[in-house]
Amino acid sequence: GFEKSETFFHHMGFTEVRFEDPKQRGVDPLMWGAGLQDDAYYKRLFAMLDDELVQHPRQPLFAVAINASNHYPFNRNPKHEPEPGLPTKYGRNYVGSLRASDAWLATFFDELDRRPAFKDAIVVLIGDHSFPADEHGVHFNGLGAREESFRTAFSLRWNGHVKPRIVTDHAASQIDYAPTITDLTERRDRHLADVRVVVFDREKERRERLRGSDVRERERRRGSNS
Repeated sequence: GFEKSETFFHHMGFTEVRFEDPKQRGVDPLMWGAGLQDDAYYKRLFAMLDDELVQHPRQPLFAVAINASNHYPFNRNPKHEPEPGLPTKYGRNYVGSLRASDAWLATFFDELDRRPAFKDAIVVLIGDHSFPADEHGVHFNGLGAREESFRTAFSLRWNGHVKPRIVTDHAASQIDYAPTITDLTERRDRHLADVRVVVFDREKERRERLRGSDVRERERRRGSNS
């Protein structure tokens, strides 16, 4: 793996670590740039998770997946389409690459949603680091230190448990992801810093879900009586 990642993941406690075989470059047309094309990668990922569920059907599953299609220099996709309307080639390539990666992300959720075993899965999408898109004449992290060189994405989905929202009123860091998840699952770990990306009021979430269920049930009964 990249930068001895396999050794690092085993050290962190992962029981199984897999990386795509770099020898497939030039053989597999979906292997380009920094790795396997995202949509194909997601399909292989879920095939591996299926195997894991067959072997351990009652065991909770924690998985980390690292996609690589949206990667510098952002133009390695054989079907790359730069985003029109932006003033520099760096911005056009970056946004074009990001758009393709976002479209392939639909494959991940399609694969997830068609598997009943994952209907209660907590999904967290994060960026390993930020990257400038030539907003201030900076197209590489080593060339400047503007805001866009530091901010990165965080998205969390837990269907039926967490309502959609956008958080813009406080800053957080990557080290805050783990305590955010332990809050959601109502686990407390004294080894984790007391900072959260999002503060969830679990009791309030429950009351709102129950209230929504009551409303839907009343509407169903009203429809049956009409």
